[in-house]
Amino acid sequence: MQNLPPRRAWRYSLYLTLALLISGGTTSATETRVPASYLAFNSELDGRCYNLSAGGKLVTMINSHPRDSIKFRLTRYFAGVPQGLSVGAIGPNGGAIKLGCDHVDGRPQGWKIERATLIKAPPQ
Repeated sequence: MQNLPPRRAWRYSLYLTLALLISGGTTSATETRVPASYLAFNSELDGRCYNLSAGGKLVTMINSHPRDSIKFRLTRYFAGVPQGLSVGAIGPNGGAIKLGCDHVDGRPQGWKIERATLIKAPPQ
């Protein structure tokens, strides 16, 4: 602000103060992260997936957000080719959903997050 003329510096300070007051003064780290960053894919040993393809594991998706659910849209890839979309919502704080096996008939299968949106929990 030292390079601004006094009138502009005053306005800049006023706008900054108003912005802090409106936002509550602080924002937590969980509020500034992108919703998709709370989603993670895990692989787990699973008898069905192992029988389907040797060494196959069950892929799950987990939501690590502490309070809010996340609405998502995923694209499933089989042998590197997009196969379809999955949509849904996943609960907060470790909520998980099963997606499928990581290998089918010896070919890889995976999922990619296309879109994710927070579903705000009601205030308590």
